[in-house]
Amino acid sequence: MDQVRLGLRPVEVIRNHPIGGISLACALGLLIGSSAKTSAIGPAILVALAGLAISKRSGNSRAEERDRKQEEVKMSEQDAVTLLKKDHAAVKQLFEQEEHVTKKNDSGKASIFNEIRAALEVHAIIEEEIFYPAVKEARSEQVKDEVREGYEEHKQIKSLLAQISSITPADETYDMKIKVLKEDVEHHVKDEEGEMFPDAKKFVGKTRLLELGKELEARKQQLEKNHSSKSALANQSTKNIRSNH
Repeated sequence: MDQVRLGLRPVEVIRNHPIGGISLACALGLLIGSSAKTSAIGPAILVALAGLAISKRSGNSRAEERDRKQEEVKMSEQDAVTLLKKDHAAVKQLFEQEEHVTKKNDSGKASIFNEIRAALEVHAIIEEEIFYPAVKEARSEQVKDEVREGYEEHKQIKSLLAQISSITPADETYDMKIKVLKEDVEHHVKDEEGEMFPDAKKFVGKTRLLELGKELEARKQQLEKNHSSKSALANQSTKNIRSNH
């Protein structure tokens, strides 16, 4: 005697199928076949399939929501060192892009430099406002020296950014200055990732680094939002000037 004759509802027929669960298409075939034996389930076929479809969609939505929340938790638990290393990697990619832009493409080179400058400026601010002061609290003269060196290297990089900002890619010194900037940034990254960051993990501790990671991320988002607004205004101003000439 099959499950339908036993008085099971259509949904139960599908769920209790010997293969342990079947697709909606198979379910339709099963129910139609079963309806030939009894008229009891005929009117319920569409209701049963609709219920299963809704249940499936609901399950997918819950899974997507769970994945989203897990990703948010993962991001919120990103420590300061991990965040700053990601910044380093992003700037490295921008320099690689700049190298592949031809000298004739002045607008392309200028555009990438603006991205590099924005990334470095934001990175320097969050380090100087949040990360460096926290690391400097460590009772280690070596760590304090590393922080002081970091500030000095930031000054050099900021100086180069200002110099490059004052010229165009057509300037004969442009490429050389970009090269020097890239080398200075690489040196700075090597110092931080090779010395300061390991010492930060040692003296600051995991819990505090997680707290700093949240602070850095929040400040970074704020700065990037402000920078985007300023860039939009600057671009619009440039367009207005050009249109008036």
